[in-house]
Amino acid sequence: GHEYGASPGRTLSNLFLMELPWERIEHALGHIHVMDVGCGSGNNAARLQAWSGGRLSSYLGFDVREHEIWSDLERRHAECRFVCADVVDISKHLSGDINFIMSQSAVEHFEDDIALFNEIRAFLDAKSKPAMQVHLFPSAVYMRLYPWHGVRQYTPRTVSLLSSSFNESSCTRLYRLGGLACNKVLRE
Repeated sequence: GHEYGASPGRTLSNLFLMELPWERIEHALGHIHVMDVGCGSGNNAARLQAWSGGRLSSYLGFDVREHEIWSDLERRHAECRFVCADVVDISKHLSGDINFIMSQSAVEHFEDDIALFNEIRAFLDAKSKPAMQVHLFPSAVYMRLYPWHGVRQYTPRTVSLLSSSFNESSCTRLYRLGGLACNKVLRE
């Protein structure tokens, strides 16, 4: 089922993350070290650990605003750590261990999304080990229910342009989750 109060986009994003092939990801990456860019309250820390079957070695939540729940999550989950910082300072927090970089409905809030992806690319280019990124963007259809979300909206074309900066050294897959009918189905 869908979480009470969660938007259709958030529900589909959670289902997508839940169904990732975590065992295969661990096989490809080794120990999984997550950086969740724009983590908000940090709810993904415990969720990802559960959905991955306990495969996360570390989780770093990164957000511009500190949340009260962070200290509780850090106490209950030894692998969790949170940093309050602006995304323009992300390079100071990307470490050699991080190999799974994600965001969920966050990039649209960053003033300079291109600079963020340039920093991530520079970090990944310097790594000699494999890494994975998962970025979940609200769709144009989503804007019909939740207008004025973030500083920009994305289309498949603009997401494709952002991801194209990684094509030289990586494999990119873009997936569309939902569509016009999902707003109706998930809200009933």
